[in-house]
Order: sequence, then C-alpha cells, then structure tokens
Amino acid sequence: MARFSFIGRRLLQLIPVLFGITLITFFLLRLIPGDPALQILGQHYTPAGAKVVRHSLGLDEPLWRQYLLFLQHLFQGNLGESITYKQSTRTAAGGMPPEITGNTCRTCRFRRTSIRSKFHSRCTRC
Repeated sequence: MARFSFIGRRLLQLIPVLFGITLITFFLLRLIPGDPALQILGQHYTPAGAKVVRHSLGLDEPLWRQYLLFLQHLFQGNLGESITYKQSTRTAAGGMPPEITGNTCRTCRFRRTSIRSKFHSRCTRC
C-alpha cells in the first residue's frame, strides 16, 4: 500500500515540475533575438506582411494568451512549421520517434533499418 501512496505523491509532484518546464521553455523561446516575421519573410519583408505573419503566429496576443496557445499546441503535438522546409516539424523530423513506432530494437535500442547498422549488427539478442 505504501508503494501506491509513493507513486501518487510522485505523480502530484510531477505537475508543478511540468508547469515550470513549459514556463521556462516558453520564455526562453521569447528571449531569442530577432523578429520571427523578418526571419520568415526574408527579402519579401513588408510591414503589412509582417503584421499578417505576427497575427498568424499569435504574436499580437497578450503574453498570457500566447502561453496558453503554446500549451494547447504542445499537448496536441503541434510544434509548428519548419521555416526551412515549409512543412510541419513532425513531417520534417520524419514522423513519430522510432521508440514510439517500434522501429528500434527492444534489447539494444539501436534503430532498425533495412540494412543493419554496424552497431545493431553487434547485438547478440536480436
């Protein structure tokens, strides 16, 4: 019974830790120098275009609203769009991580491919 109360306490302690991590991450992202609209538009920068980009990113909202939007997107798994590749970051990163999709060896944790990597070929349990 003591084991379950320990797990319950640890799960309750996880809530403020996750809140703190998201808060710190949000403000660190806001501290990055430069204008996101300028980075996205590049040579095609105009004040009107920048206003549209800032509105589409939610940067014209109050800070607390931006944080709630950040949390909403985070819980949905929407980490935004890659500026370089002009597609979802999930697509640009190759979809779901291999640990979730099962494309890793369960014993040695090396990524499985059609051609076995030199590290995975050393695994004697596969």
